[in-house]
Formats: sequence, structure tokens, C-alpha cells
Amino acid sequence: MRVRTKREGVSNNFGSAYVNCEIISAFIKQKREENSSSGLCPSAHTAVEWSIRAGSRTAFLLHEVPISCGPSSPVGKECGAPENNDNSVENGDTGTYKLIIGDEVVSAIMNADDELDRSDALRLLSQKLCEVFRIPVGITTGDNSHGNCLWSEEGSCSVLTPQELRELPSRWIMQSLNEATVASSHRNGVTLLDCGATVCLKSEVLNDEPKRELSSEPVRKRNYKPGNAPQYRVCDVADMANGQYWVEVEPLITGPESTGSVARRRFDRDELLLSPPQPVYFDPLLPVDEINNSRGTSACLFLSAVLAVGRIRSERAAIGDLSMWDMYPKNVTLQMGYASRDIRRKVHELCVARRDALHVEGGTEGTDVKKEELELRLVADYVTLRYKGKTIEVLQRTVERLSLLWDARLAVRRVRGARRAHELWLDAVETQAASDFSEKIHVFSTVEPFFMRLFTLLLRYSSLFGDLGYNQGPHAAVPPAIMQQLCQVFDIQCEAFASPLNAQLPLFCSLFPDTDYFFGSLGSFFDIALTAGHFEVNPPFVTAVLQRLEKLLLKDTLPINDSDGAASMLFVVVLPSHDLDETERSDGLEGGAPVAGNTTLRQNNNCDRKRGRFENDGRDKGGGNAVSTDRALRESPYCLAHLLCSAHESVYVDGHQHMLRAPLFCIGSPTRLIVLGNRTARLRYSDAATRLQSVREAWRGYTLENRVDSP
Repeated sequence: MRVRTKREGVSNNFGSAYVNCEIISAFIKQKREENSSSGLCPSAHTAVEWSIRAGSRTAFLLHEVPISCGPSSPVGKECGAPENNDNSVENGDTGTYKLIIGDEVVSAIMNADDELDRSDALRLLSQKLCEVFRIPVGITTGDNSHGNCLWSEEGSCSVLTPQELRELPSRWIMQSLNEATVASSHRNGVTLLDCGATVCLKSEVLNDEPKRELSSEPVRKRNYKPGNAPQYRVCDVADMANGQYWVEVEPLITGPESTGSVARRRFDRDELLLSPPQPVYFDPLLPVDEINNSRGTSACLFLSAVLAVGRIRSERAAIGDLSMWDMYPKNVTLQMGYASRDIRRKVHELCVARRDALHVEGGTEGTDVKKEELELRLVADYVTLRYKGKTIEVLQRTVERLSLLWDARLAVRRVRGARRAHELWLDAVETQAASDFSEKIHVFSTVEPFFMRLFTLLLRYSSLFGDLGYNQGPHAAVPPAIMQQLCQVFDIQCEAFASPLNAQLPLFCSLFPDTDYFFGSLGSFFDIALTAGHFEVNPPFVTAVLQRLEKLLLKDTLPINDSDGAASMLFVVVLPSHDLDETERSDGLEGGAPVAGNTTLRQNNNCDRKRGRFENDGRDKGGGNAVSTDRALRESPYCLAHLLCSAHESVYVDGHQHMLRAPLFCIGSPTRLIVLGNRTARLRYSDAATRLQSVREAWRGYTLENRVDSP
């Protein structure tokens, strides 16, 4: 990870803008001083009230957070949650290896070591991904200058461009993580990866259970135990698409009668259970497609392979027999599914062995932390972190903000006696400034939990998005000045889609609960059930994520919190918009006047939702084109107001701002601002259109102020 001025491929229209931390600082001050307030800090009108959904990925991962640093309960508020001082916890029924360590230093060191193994594993998985998209030597013929097949030095070519190959691992992981609705240590559903596995019939399992157990809970929630039910071997599995969901099995026979022919039968996938259930080796970073996809493989990789084959066919590339490409997408996803499972298992075994060794050596007191020290080297405006051969660079301003986020979490949890991370960091910066070296260098080693967790966090995002940030990277954020404006006019208290690297509020949701929790993350936005609060919602601009967000807001959240006595709930959604109205097109993407929500619909919240998007399990009804998330949100009965910001008047902060001195840039499309709210919020913000206009004016002014040349 290399610090530099701009990300490659981004224009130099904007200067280096300091990303400030005023909101976080004001929040900490408010928590530490009675009766303190600030216009920059989220007010206390409405606390953020939330709970983590049981069985979710966030619940699964936060269960592994050390109890001395972990959440006091799966239910939290914006402030006031009591601290849990119990230093012991029983192993739950998740089937994962648990070791709760009271010593935060040893716990932080162990997590850093885990992350090194995980980073190496992801690198191997990425190499495997490049291999499966290569065409082997010997089947290529004809003109090898074909534009979509890039020849390598070894004489083989890839069906993907170098940029596609760089972006694909992170796209795969992002889609896998955002599709995760449940997390578990084992699975019992049959997938394409289970040829040769042992299964049993669900009906025979039920018949084998005691009757009292049958009536204890719904069938769909039961933890099936095969018992004495007959077992079968999986011989073949359908593609799990286009109505083909069968699994072909044969009886699992041992003994003398096993030598004869055995009749095979086909069953629907939902009629079978893996016996025994297969371990998942659930991982916070590596893709786990088996438990959230009926195929058990990646839809992202499948689509990439389909598009690549389509290019080959359309351009009549002379690459072997074209019929060989019929099974190519399925073969690619199967190979990567097996590879991902094997690599997750190896990482799991390394983590377990590390914890076993700690027990053998006598616990945390026997750990020689001097051997585990992290080296920090402060030079100019950046800092280099080096741990066990791995080096990461990051701007000093990012470390300062992360130290404030760390302290904000401690303030919320009312942790007493802990030294503030911001003080630790300022001490290091002051020592650098007093250095006798002409370059003002300061080098020191430490095992402070803040710095160890900082390294782990940076390594996680570096592993996902690449050391140089050439790929798509984490999505862009609104500028600090705009976040301040949102806090002032809409009382925004929490960011729904952020990371510790770009969060501007002390409360935010993010992709990695296990690493991000220590810097204030509540977990994934899709994993928390909300009952109150005001949120800035700037999601990744990925279709699958947007569709899931639409369902979460319009079906699962706002309707059930829309009664007269409900606490205020409001969402300011920030989206790039390609679905423009005629008046907006005529403005040349400049954005028209703010539009208030549909008053008639707002007055009748019991009416049928427009376009029937969520009847039939959340799928669009047939008979017409699918409605964009942008349009569905702004035409919903919960919309207070919406407007369009011109593309060249709405600057964003680059997702790699932690290593870019000049992180501002403009995206190539206008930005839509949509305000959604429940009944209480709609009454409170009847002037939402006017307030939204002030946000657009502030954004336009900030963009023009930081532009160094004309667009």
C-alpha cells in the first residue's frame, strides 16, 4: 500500500483537501463533558436504536470479539449501553473454535497473525482465479492478436483483460459478503460442490425423530439430526437454475450386496440433507458462497465467464472448438468454489493451531510480546507499519482520525482507565516533530492494542482492494463539509455504508464487523434491525446491493416503524442516477428543483405499494421492465423529497483517501439525493425539500471552492 498524491486514472482537477475530524472530535467531547453540545455533532433528539439480527454474519463474527473489547450485548443504542465486565464466556453452539482472552494485547497480536494468514490465503486464491481464466497452451490457433485474449509470456492467454483480473477478486468477495443473509459453521443443503457427498431424505429424518421433537418448532428452523435414517450418495447435481433443482443419488450400501447394480433416483434439492452436515469454515474475508447461493458457487464469477465466452463467440475468435466453451462458466465457478473451500479450511486450521499453542504455553502470561512488536516509522506526512515482514503505508491524517474513532467507541462504552489512542498518536507525532533528523523521522516499536488493531484493519482492506488501489476499491464518500450539513439539517447520526477508513461519524455500519468494531462499526447495515435513528445511506454502486437495500428500507424497515407513536426514522440516500425524468434530461444533467414526496401517498400509508415490487418474495412482477432502485425509492410513499446534483458540481472523496493526498474527484454521473422517513420523520421534516436544497448548494460551493481548474 503506497501513499501518493492521486489515484492513477483520476483527473487532477482538485487540490489536496484535508479531510477533517470535527464531527468525531465534537462527539467525544460531548460524551466526556456533561451538558456539552456542538452544532457539528449528532444531536440527542433521537438515539440510534438497533439490534443485531440473530444468525446474521455480524452476529456470527462479533461473537468472536474478545469479551474485554467486545459489545456488551447484541442490542445497542447510540449511547448508554452498560459495559460487560465478565471475563468468561461459554462456548456457544456455533461450532467454531473460541478462545476469549482477557489480555487485549495478546488478543490483538493473535488477530494480526490471523490476518497475515488470511492475506496470504487471498493472494493464493487470486492466483488461482487468474489460472482458471487462462487458456492452456495447445488449444490456441489462428491469429493470436485477438483483442479480448491477452497473450502471456508463457504462450497462453486470458479471456479477461488485466484490469478485469485485478478487479475480479474484490468484486467476487464484495458480492459474496453482501449476499450473505445468514452465517453458520455448518450447512446441510446440497450444492454443486457436493458430488460424492452423503445425504439423507428430510422426510425420513423427520419420521425417525421422536414425536415430541416434531412439535417443538417449525420444520424450517430445526437442526436436523440424521439418526438412523437411510443414507445415499450424491451422483449428480443439476445446474440449480432454470427450474432444474434435482439431485441424483444412489443408496449408500456396504457389505456383500454392494457389488450389484444400484438404482439411482432423483430428488428435489430441498428434499435432501447432507449427512453429516458439512463444515463451512466461515471466514470474515474469504468468499463463502455455499450457504447463501443454491448453486454453492459464485454468481459473480459465473457472469464474468459468461460475458467472456460471449465476446469470444461474437468475434469468432479462433480459439479451439467453440463447443468447448459451453461448460466453461460452470467449470470456472466449480474450480473456484473448491479452491475457496480448501483455502478457508487451511486458514481455519492455522487459527486453531495458534490458539492451541497459546494454551500449551500457559496462556497469555507465557506470551513473549517482544517478539510480536509492530514497528511504526513516521516520515513526512505518512507512517509505515511493519509487522512480521508485511509493510503498509498510510497517511498520518488517517491514523489521527482512526484514533478518534477508537476513543469514540470507548466513550460510548464508558470504558474507564484506558489510555486514549489520540493521545498515543499525538505523542508519536510530537516526537517526530522534535526529531534531530533533517527528514523528521521517528521510529518506534509497540504492542499497544490500538496500533495492532490499526495494522490488522489496514491489512484487511489492503488485501481486499489491492496494495496500489488500481481496482475499483472501496466506494467514494461524501465530503466532510457535506456530512456536516446533513448533520445540521437532518440530524444525521450514523453512516449506513462506510468503513473506518472513510467514516466521518462515530457511528457507522461497515463490511467487516470483526476488524471494524474496534473503531466504532455496528456491523453490516443489512444485519441490524433498526427501530430509531437518522442515517446517511451512500451504498456501493452495485446492482445486487442496491436491490437488497431497496427491499430492506421499503419492506423490512420503514413499514414496520410507521405508526403514530414510533420514534423518528430517516434516511438520506445518496446514489449516482442514470434514471432521469424528462425535465432533468432537458436540464442537461444539471439537476432540477427539489421535488417533494407524494403527499397523497404519504397521507395513506396503508395503500398498496407502487409497482408491486415486493409481492412474491421481493421479485419484480412480470409484464414490464424492472424499476431502478433510484426510481423506486423516490416514488415510494416514504419519500419526503428528492433532487438531482450535477455531475460536475458534486465532488466525492476517493475510497482510497487513506493513502491519497488529494482524494477529491467527480464521478461521471449526476447524484440523486433522496430523503425517506417514517410518519414521525415526515411530520418533523415537512420542509425536507428546502433542507435538501441547502445540502445541494453546500455541495456545489464545496466543489467549486476546491477545484483548481475549470472542468
